[in-house]
Amino acid sequence: MSILWWLLFFVIALGLWWHLMGTREHALLMAQEHCDQMGVQFLDGSVMRDGFRFPRNRSGTVVLLQRFSFEFSTSGDQRYLGHAELIGKRVVKMALEAHRM
Repeated sequence: MSILWWLLFFVIALGLWWHLMGTREHALLMAQEHCDQMGVQFLDGSVMRDGFRFPRNRSGTVVLLQRFSFEFSTSGDQRYLGHAELIGKRVVKMALEAHRM
């Protein structure tokens, strides 16, 4: 019986990992798109997960909010930080650090 519990735990952990990787990929695409719209250069082609929390949405349901950071540049010589917050695959906040144009 204990093998079934371990198998169930493994399947749940794999499903959670799969979901988190999908959200990370979506955050990457949204960060690239936002940088293009703002006229800055998206650097390194990656986003880093900064953390997560469990706030309540407007209907009172607890949701998983993930925060990602990325780097961008205006001229290629100075790096600045940007942040994205997602609930599922919905972007709830996208912000760029103050930078020179």
